[in-house]
Amino acid sequence: MFKHLLIPTDFSDVAEKGLNMALRFSEPGHTQITLLHVIESIAHLSEEENREFYDKLEDRSRTKMGEIAQALSEKGYEVVCRQVIGKRIEQIVGIAAELQVDGVVMGSRTMDLERPTLGLHSISHMVASLAQCTVILAR
Repeated sequence: MFKHLLIPTDFSDVAEKGLNMALRFSEPGHTQITLLHVIESIAHLSEEENREFYDKLEDRSRTKMGEIAQALSEKGYEVVCRQVIGKRIEQIVGIAAELQVDGVVMGSRTMDLERPTLGLHSISHMVASLAQCTVILAR
C-alpha cells in the first residue's frame, strides 16, 4: 500500500478511472491522497489579463474537488486538495517531487494501434516518463 498518492484530475471520466484505480492501491486511515487540478495557463496572456476567466475556473475546480474530497473523507482517507495554474505536465511532475509522494495515479486514454506514436505525447504518458516516482496509468 502507498502512504501518499498524488491524483491529478480534470474531472473527466478518464480521470475518474485513475481515482478508482488509486483506491485499489491505498488504505483508508493509512494513505494520504492529494487531489491536484492544474488549470492550463494560456500562452502569451498573463494571469492578470484573464483574472475573471481564471477565477471562474478556480471556483469550478474548488467545487468539484470538494465533492471528491468529501466522498473520500467519508471513506476514511486523509485528503488534501490543490489547484494550480500552469502547464499540466510540468506541474504534475513538479508537485509529485515537491511532496515526495510514493506514486501518481491517473487515467489515460487508450492509444490507437494504427497510430501508436500519437499517444506517446499524451499528458499521462509524459508524466509516466518524467516523474521520479511510481506512476500508475488507469484505463
